[in-house]
Amino acid sequence: MTYAKDLIAKPALKMLRALPNVTDVGLGLRRVNGRLTQELAVVVYVDKKRSEAELPKGAVVPRLVGNLRTDVDEELNPAFLRPSDGPPLPEDSTRVRPLLSGVSLSTSPDHAGTLGFFARRNSDNKPVLVSNYHVLYRDRDLLDITGEPHEALQPPRGSDTRVGEVVDGSIGGSVDCAIALLDEEGSSCCCKSPIKHENGTRNTETGGTDNSVQMTGIRRAQVNDLVTKTGRSTDRTLGRIVNASKDVTGAVDYSDFDLPAGDSFNFTNLIMIVTWDAAAGDFDDTIPFGTSGDSGSAVVNEAGEIVGLYCLGFNDPANNRHFGFACHIEDVETALQITVPGTRAGLGAAPGAPIAALDHDIDTSAGEVAIGDVTFARAGVDQVADALDRILSATPQGRAWREIFERHQYEVLKHVNRKRGVTLAWQRGAGPAWLAALVRSAQKPEYTLPQQVDGVDALMLAKAMRMALWREGSPELRADLDNFGDQLEAMIGRVTTAAQGVRLLTKYAPEAQKLETQDG
Repeated sequence: MTYAKDLIAKPALKMLRALPNVTDVGLGLRRVNGRLTQELAVVVYVDKKRSEAELPKGAVVPRLVGNLRTDVDEELNPAFLRPSDGPPLPEDSTRVRPLLSGVSLSTSPDHAGTLGFFARRNSDNKPVLVSNYHVLYRDRDLLDITGEPHEALQPPRGSDTRVGEVVDGSIGGSVDCAIALLDEEGSSCCCKSPIKHENGTRNTETGGTDNSVQMTGIRRAQVNDLVTKTGRSTDRTLGRIVNASKDVTGAVDYSDFDLPAGDSFNFTNLIMIVTWDAAAGDFDDTIPFGTSGDSGSAVVNEAGEIVGLYCLGFNDPANNRHFGFACHIEDVETALQITVPGTRAGLGAAPGAPIAALDHDIDTSAGEVAIGDVTFARAGVDQVADALDRILSATPQGRAWREIFERHQYEVLKHVNRKRGVTLAWQRGAGPAWLAALVRSAQKPEYTLPQQVDGVDALMLAKAMRMALWREGSPELRADLDNFGDQLEAMIGRVTTAAQGVRLLTKYAPEAQKLETQDG
């Protein structure tokens, strides 16, 4: 799998990792005066922050990597990282059927975590429930040593609580996950079926509006995604992803859990989440995103797509800082050989996926591709741009657009590279990834442009760039943005492939020049 840190240029990543005291590097959200912002940055973690005067020459983190600013933060103390299952609560005796995400789950009356979601086992397509390894594999004496199957219980206490048998799990590296094969129920052998279950969260309100969340599939987690989790201890909490590829250096202590896999584990490429105060429109890292008992919760984005499996909490009471950590949903699927039903946006499995590093590759293989009436070799951006120029030249409408683009191309490139406001609009709008998607669509006509990249759709990028360029642009550029900006935005809102965008440009003339171009 490609992680967010893989989008940083390899030479820059290698240089930063080689600096003294650096423990981790990744794409994340920048802090300003100790407070998190929504600005994307290259975040460099160090064992201890030092002033530039204290560092030897050549050991200072550069202020920029490409067009992104850097941010230096202290590495998390592993002593404050704890798995989050805990003692049962009084309501853990509540039996929930059909089974839902967010309910209490255990293998013993003495502890409990959270049921995350449901999937299908690839080997036989049977339904399984998913939670953390440290929830379902806790207490070695309950495992095969006793000769008894390891039972998944919901609720942990009471009668008729068994819902399945724990059959697989993995912990360490990029995951902390396990599955239980759902039991069958029914009056006879021929009528038995798996315990009823739904990929939706329980309602966390009583006597009020139903606030349950229906899970629609899965999606790759992106920095700055707004997400929720429903855990058996803290119910529904809201957060934002501040880092989508955080390594946890220093072994996390699991000695209290008596796990068959061991007593401590290191983790890589976890999703790091900070509580989001919706009313204030700001981060609040003084409030935990999850706590004891929430382990195994599904982390879900605004569209109801599962992006991760909650597994760890960081709680530093002295500095009043709290973070949550989750495994990427794709890593969970791979480790357990399961498939979550529903849409699979952003995973490279279908057209319309968000862009990750794999989409930035330019296909230089042999062959040709046709866009409109022009055939050109599969190659890079320059060749695609050259083909676009020839296509636009073929019609009066296209030539009118080409003249506008040529008038301003160098000024626009200069502003993107040198004007901070334009650069930020381009980076925050995932401009490089959208450009890569256009090139890929030009090279591979079967590739459909994504609906969103990092939570930003193409029209949002276009509007942000139009505003930023108007603020910084010359009078000529401002005039053309005023004259033709609405028409361009309308076209961008309709485009699903590069070929379709070209057809629109060659069919519809710029409004201010329509009569002139129609006359040829």
